[in-house]
Amino acid sequence: SHTASPAHARISLVNLHTRATVPLSVASAADIKFGFIERWANVFPKSVPISGSTVTIFGTGFDTACATSIKGCYKCRFSAAGATDIYGAQAACVDDTCAGALSVPVSVLEVTCAFDFWGVANAAGSIIVDLLHGDGSSVTHSSEAATQTSGSAADKVVVAFANWESHTPATASIGADTAVAITGSGFDTGGTYRCRAYNMPATGRVPCTQDSDCHGTDASCHAAVGCVLLSAGQSYCSTQITSPSVSPQSKTSVSCALPAANWGSCFPASSSTLLLENLQASGAYEEVPYSGADRSITFTEVWASLSPTSGSRYGGTFITVQGKGFDTSQSYQCRFSLSGVDLDVTAVAADATQITCTAPNWAATSGLGGGGGVSTMTLLRGGTAVDPSAGLSFTFT
Repeated sequence: SHTASPAHARISLVNLHTRATVPLSVASAADIKFGFIERWANVFPKSVPISGSTVTIFGTGFDTACATSIKGCYKCRFSAAGATDIYGAQAACVDDTCAGALSVPVSVLEVTCAFDFWGVANAAGSIIVDLLHGDGSSVTHSSEAATQTSGSAADKVVVAFANWESHTPATASIGADTAVAITGSGFDTGGTYRCRAYNMPATGRVPCTQDSDCHGTDASCHAAVGCVLLSAGQSYCSTQITSPSVSPQSKTSVSCALPAANWGSCFPASSSTLLLENLQASGAYEEVPYSGADRSITFTEVWASLSPTSGSRYGGTFITVQGKGFDTSQSYQCRFSLSGVDLDVTAVAADATQITCTAPNWAATSGLGGGGGVSTMTLLRGGTAVDPSAGLSFTFT
């Protein structure tokens, strides 16, 4: 492609039937004027993240020497019904003039415009693009030309899709519902959203087509397992939890409560992938695209009680610890602390809710003279205290 240089042109009027040249009754060449008019035809891509992107306008006759033109170089206007217009050119524009930021065409066939953060004041959806000169005059779209032969108004439209980019907390106890705050752009404040966290096992994946394909014999755990679609187009059974449906607090924030306690009663605590989903008109939920660096949320196990709460100082008392999210593949210890002395014994996780250990012979091994007393028992996993880290009381009698 190239920019045409100014030149003289000879114009002849020809009778198409006789192919004879028809004389032109003009006094001079100055009486005949014509020009080549620029047109634009399409914009790409057709969908953009609402947090910002770049679009390319395709057409013909763009002025690559626009810096010396009276009309100036180019800018784009992005608009939608009920929305606040924004402008973009070589960079995002602070106002409709785009002063100092106008775009010079890549060639006579294309020019690019920055699409700024639409989601600050506007919701996701269809956006109309208009190509303008620096002086505000419009570049005609092919669907608007008087001699239109192709193109439609739909060629001027891009769709801005909502996205989310961060969440808090990154770590949460599996012992209770977890409030998750999500930050993003373009949320529909009148729409319906939900959060979902899932943990895909690295091995032993079971293919599925619906949640019921993944349900075991324990009906109380059905809500904590389901069928998850992977990006590769394959679906597998996965442990998962889903929040109740909510509406966003604003176009940039939505909060939901993950019922982690139900999950912890059935499966081990783990690092999970967090999804945000939006209810569609069809009745199905669709995933909201994620643009951040890490959307994992790590659930940690929790213990709530021990039984019995006392036993012989000579050891041998069988203790049952109740909690949620215990992992049968991990190593646990029960630690008994009294008067600056710590005694650890091996603990075994029977399932996600129960761990057992046997109290040590405190009298013989504590070095405190063979007496008893009220100790603090803490539960450890790999040497790290499991919440509540302060522990509970166990009395050596």
